[in-house]
Amino acid sequence: MLDKSMVMKMKTRLLSAVIGIPILIAVLFFYDTIVLNIAIALICMIGVYEFLHSTKYVANPVILVCSMLFAGMIPFMNFELMKDRTTLVMLVYIVILIAILFARHNTLKFEEIGVAFTVSVLVPFALSSFVFVRDKYDGGIFYILLIFLCAWISDAGAYFIGRVFGKHRLAPTISPKKTIEGAVGGVIFCVIFNVAFTYVYTVITEDSLHLEANLIALIVVSFVGSIIGIFGDLFASIVKRQTGIKDFGNIIPGHGGIIDRFDSVLFIAPFIYVMCDIWPIMSTASDLVK
Repeated sequence: MLDKSMVMKMKTRLLSAVIGIPILIAVLFFYDTIVLNIAIALICMIGVYEFLHSTKYVANPVILVCSMLFAGMIPFMNFELMKDRTTLVMLVYIVILIAILFARHNTLKFEEIGVAFTVSVLVPFALSSFVFVRDKYDGGIFYILLIFLCAWISDAGAYFIGRVFGKHRLAPTISPKKTIEGAVGGVIFCVIFNVAFTYVYTVITEDSLHLEANLIALIVVSFVGSIIGIFGDLFASIVKRQTGIKDFGNIIPGHGGIIDRFDSVLFIAPFIYVMCDIWPIMSTASDLVK
């Protein structure tokens, strides 16, 4: 039976969903425009800020601002103006960080620079997989939705199965509430739901896109993607446990911060982007690449 605090948390999460889902739908409706780039850029900037500031890994405000600006540029790297300039932008960013280190060497440690660079590369490049998939493949919206489904359906399935059947701890020293039963349930939920979703999607888009799904590839990608999402969740838990924080932020009531909600996505998104090349799930008659 759910206690009072758990009920309140679920109500708060429901309220966040009521607000967040329409925003997500609006962004996905305009996914093939600059709207997606802007949305991902904002998420990247907030995520980098949370990761560096909430954990107290980085205290220098200039580094925080530079890291956020760099993160916000990555989702626009496929634009004509920015193409072939990724290396230059990254080099300029590194030079700025080193210049800050020289200017603040008495109070600023090199570790702070290293963490800032790592996080400001990891978060935006991972999340920009949404943009990269859209720009490279016809029907990229399917892969964008698949990323979210692998993360969030797995999470929901693991939560409910774990609450009912969970007995054996998955990683007791990292995330005590996660169970093996919940993890298995989440993976199974993910595979079943993704198969059902893909069938409905191909039926709905049959007249316009003529898509065909590779069922084996879908099952394998969903299975592996769900497991990778678990590692993403545990990765975030390790960081929070080591830094002594409960959440990365509070921008999403009931969930915490952007990183708390997108921790699994950080790992799943680049995985699915890579798998699009290795083993495509969807194909069209022309199988054109943008």
